[in-house]
Amino acid sequence: PHFHDQLTTLSEQNSVTEDPHVAVIIISHNQGPRIEETIESLHAQILKPTEILIVDDASEDSTKEIAMRSAARGIEYLHGTWKNAAAARNAGLKSTESPFLVFLNAGDLLSPEYICRGIEVLTKHHDAGIAYADKTLDSSPVSPHMIPDSFDHERFEQENTLPDTSMVRRTALNQIGGWSPGIHKHSEWITWRRIIAYGWKAVKIPGSSGVMVRDSPVILRDNFCSAKIPQDDTGESSRTITTGTLPSPTDPSSATHCIATLCLSLAGREWMWPLTREFLEKQTYPRSQTHLVIIDTSQDSEFGDTVSQWLKTCDYGRHTYLLLSVGIKGLADLPRRTVKREVASACALIYNSFIPFCNTPWVFFLEDDVIPPLDAYTRLLQHFTEKTVSVCALCMQRMHPQPIAWEWDKDALPVPIQENQSGVTKVGGNGFCCAVLRGEYVRETTFRCGPLDLSHDHNFYRSLIHEQGLHALLDWSCVCRHYLSPHEWT
Repeated sequence: PHFHDQLTTLSEQNSVTEDPHVAVIIISHNQGPRIEETIESLHAQILKPTEILIVDDASEDSTKEIAMRSAARGIEYLHGTWKNAAAARNAGLKSTESPFLVFLNAGDLLSPEYICRGIEVLTKHHDAGIAYADKTLDSSPVSPHMIPDSFDHERFEQENTLPDTSMVRRTALNQIGGWSPGIHKHSEWITWRRIIAYGWKAVKIPGSSGVMVRDSPVILRDNFCSAKIPQDDTGESSRTITTGTLPSPTDPSSATHCIATLCLSLAGREWMWPLTREFLEKQTYPRSQTHLVIIDTSQDSEFGDTVSQWLKTCDYGRHTYLLLSVGIKGLADLPRRTVKREVASACALIYNSFIPFCNTPWVFFLEDDVIPPLDAYTRLLQHFTEKTVSVCALCMQRMHPQPIAWEWDKDALPVPIQENQSGVTKVGGNGFCCAVLRGEYVRETTFRCGPLDLSHDHNFYRSLIHEQGLHALLDWSCVCRHYLSPHEWT
């Protein structure tokens, strides 16, 4: 009762419609002396946490003794050997019951109103899964790391703007299966991305409800702080707070923890469907984390029924089946020289129809006469850096021994790449035969077959690569097979 009374008197306008209990979980690996400071900041809260749990991840210092001394103050203790911050947090998640959670590292300090203001935000905004606040680094010579009052989706695509100390709704965290373990960097960023991808909002805690994060040294970059504790032999238990790109090229495991969308347009090629279906069933990017969007332009009800029946049994986490008429039946396999403009118009319509279903950080494109290596998308993801728009596999033209990729000449006209290369190289652009693109660039695009060019992909890449100086990459080692249609076999 006392807990509810405290919350009610904080603001007459705040109507408590949810159970406002909160659990604070403190993760520690050999940071025992810092725990006591964190505990004191919790006991100084205007609204006291219902549960406080210390999760000791294989510490060899005084962590256990300090936790035992705190037991009289209602603090629980859990010991384990995870050697992974995300796994330790998940253990704390399973060992508590409160509907709202705050995860701290030993030494993190909360401002006195942090919990009460966080509860106010999450009980007021029922669609919010995350409540965040500004943070201060104790070693920083500058002002606190200020985070925008309104969540900036575009900026969040490029850097993690949500502190790992944010208050999170248990329902939202449970829906994604908890924190993302098994990766070495960006665990928090990936976890927040997965929650937001499920439709939850991130809302800022108003006022000065910040967090002091104990970290050093501090490196200033573009007025944002990037603080890092040197890694020890246990890996992630020495925490990194950083801005940067996702995934890191030096941390391939992080890529497969992101939700992706796979866009496949089917023109009704019955002769290709068994091969396409086999690829979809066996490709190695986690299918449970993939939204499969199939755009059926076949105008063939029997073919559509075949695809629909398969979708009912596939193991993709989510799938969407869209019927779309883009021109005459069988357009895709007509001689291209006679229907070039019609095909260009159809492609622009297909990709524009896909954009409303594109709400993930990564988009995988596949054409229905192309079969890539089974690990193609996992491989292509590893090559992304901050300025990379897309990475494509090598797909040759069906009738000519040239890759479906090009450079730009001085007049911004596409010039086909004539010679095969090796490794991963920059290109001016590429077809969408088998490619990974950042979702943000797809969502910001209106695909068009002119101006300046008849091809939708030329127009897409001209703006981003030629004009804005971003990068498109081609992995020459990731080789696709581009199939001929039956009328071309002879």
